[in-house]
Amino acid sequence: MRCCRTGGMDMAKERSNTTAEAEAVPKKEKKQKQPTRAGAVFGSILLFLLTLLFGICFLCSSILNSVLPQKTLSAAIAKMDLSQIQLSDHGKEQPIGKCLYDWYFWDTPNLTEEYAEKLVTMPECNQFLCDYLDDLSTYMTGDNSELPQLQPDDVADLLQEELGSKLTKETHVVFAEADRKSLNWTMGDDLNGWNSMLQHTIGSGFGKFLTRQLCNLSGMIAFGVLTVACFVLWLVLAVKKHWHKGRMFTAYGLAVAIPGLLVLAASGVTLLLVEAFHIPDALIFSKAGLPILLKPVALATLIPAAYGVLFTVIGICTNAAVKSKKKKAAAVSAPVPDAPAPEAPAPQAPDNAPAEPELRYTEMSGESHAPKTDDSSTVKFCPHCGAMNPLDSQFCGSCGKKMD
Repeated sequence: MRCCRTGGMDMAKERSNTTAEAEAVPKKEKKQKQPTRAGAVFGSILLFLLTLLFGICFLCSSILNSVLPQKTLSAAIAKMDLSQIQLSDHGKEQPIGKCLYDWYFWDTPNLTEEYAEKLVTMPECNQFLCDYLDDLSTYMTGDNSELPQLQPDDVADLLQEELGSKLTKETHVVFAEADRKSLNWTMGDDLNGWNSMLQHTIGSGFGKFLTRQLCNLSGMIAFGVLTVACFVLWLVLAVKKHWHKGRMFTAYGLAVAIPGLLVLAASGVTLLLVEAFHIPDALIFSKAGLPILLKPVALATLIPAAYGVLFTVIGICTNAAVKSKKKKAAAVSAPVPDAPAPEAPAPQAPDNAPAEPELRYTEMSGESHAPKTDDSSTVKFCPHCGAMNPLDSQFCGSCGKKMD
């Protein structure tokens, strides 16, 4: 009895364990949730936009750090012919000298249109603009703490002191104090508006901080680190959420490479149009100085563009490898149709076996014909079975039927 009870208890324990395991299996299956495609798409879009933002900042910082500290912008301006600049005035394209007179010199007692046209051809005019751009560049890079201000008195000093004798010799016009006062009135509002715009955008607050970061080497490094951090974040989420790694690499590379490739394409097309085809007319004045400006821009753009292209190529290769593995796995798992059973070969007789007798078939007609012999006069054949019988017999000796 004790053995029976022990056996029953063991069987009950086994049944309870089996029931518990059966109940535990659905719980484990419920915990393992498959990643949704909508979450992967939404997360990829957000990370793509974030990477694109930091990639653009990294590209701009790389270009500004290659142009501003080396005073490349002022070097390019010094080579340009400012007198060929065409500006729109009342819907018509006018030379810059004509626009300068119509906008600012029209109220001066002594300055003429010829004076304005000669002014824009002087190298000192280019140098004045270059000095202002250099001062602005040093402020943007952080080397100068004060934002440069462009005042009408600066223009008047240029015309009266540096170019007074040259312009008087060329145009026979003497710049007077009355002309200075007129310039202060006509140019004051526009120059003050320009200074106020710079003060609000890059002179204080977040604009100043962002400008210093974009134009400084430390800012360039920071934006580069943020761009790489986007890749690390994307990779972690792709591994954790089971996203497609190849697509992630491709999207990240495109987000970084597209802005740089666009800048390279625009630089190349602009240089080709100006140098080879002399178009558009609005950029003809920059023909001599444009290569000086675009060369460092193109070199600085190669860094983020090459970085993005590298990840794009890795992503494309990864996608191709994954597709190849899936095709191979599908080919292996596909059911193979059952091959027809091979037919059993016919048994062959041994060489020493006796030959089988040949069977010959002879067609027989409805009536039996006995072979004809030469004894037809002494015998007769039974019409029923064809047996030979004596000529005088009335019944067949073979079948016993009467012979008629």
